[in-house]
Amino acid sequence: MAAREPKRLLVEPSAIERGLLRGADFHHVRNVLRLDVGAELELADGRGNLHRCRLARRERGRFELEVTGSAQLPAPPPPLVTVIHGAARGGRSELVLQKCTELGADALVLALCERSTVRGELRPAKGARHREIVRQAARQSGRLFLPRLAQRVPLAEALPATVDRDAIDVRVIAAIGGDPLAAVEDRIRATRPARVTLAVGPEGGFTAGELALAAERGFRPTSLGPLTLRSETAAVVLTALAMHFSDRLTAPHEAL
Repeated sequence: MAAREPKRLLVEPSAIERGLLRGADFHHVRNVLRLDVGAELELADGRGNLHRCRLARRERGRFELEVTGSAQLPAPPPPLVTVIHGAARGGRSELVLQKCTELGADALVLALCERSTVRGELRPAKGARHREIVRQAARQSGRLFLPRLAQRVPLAEALPATVDRDAIDVRVIAAIGGDPLAAVEDRIRATRPARVTLAVGPEGGFTAGELALAAERGFRPTSLGPLTLRSETAAVVLTALAMHFSDRLTAPHEAL
């Protein structure tokens, strides 16, 4: 009987640097994967590196690691998908971070918009919670790359200011009365862009001034249909469709 391939797991880069699995990582390996001392597994650091490791020792809620080899993972297939979402409270931003990570988004930006229901800098504890939500969603969905995360960035900074003339870049902003979704599909499938950037406003949507700014930066307004969707629903739907139009949902799984 052929030997089983070692389990793969996304961990914090510090786990590799320190040679230790602790906390949630220890719990997952010990109680979910049911591995113990002597077992081998492959640990991804979320930055494109994969490390072959052996569980060398267990004590007091931690595993000591012996790294036996390392390799570079191939980058996810293009296009790189960025989701900009109007920062909101009440768990709405957290849901967007979780679901868009599960769908494979490469970058997530929580933008401060004129109609955002949150203001000011993010408390450290909240920022850490957002990062952990992204990490857990990446692990649950089998991702080996962590999406980049930016939190409470002013919209004027979140919207890309320039266009790389050497790369095709599709930019979409959700707006009532915009292009039909079929037009977005046609643009993505016809041009095979290097990047797709999606912008969805907070509850109440973007203001006229914000839409004008986005238009200046190459974003085309797109309607999500005749029904009124919650902001977080719109972000997840648009991300799923963009990933589908880009064939990212039919590409080989990152963990294979």
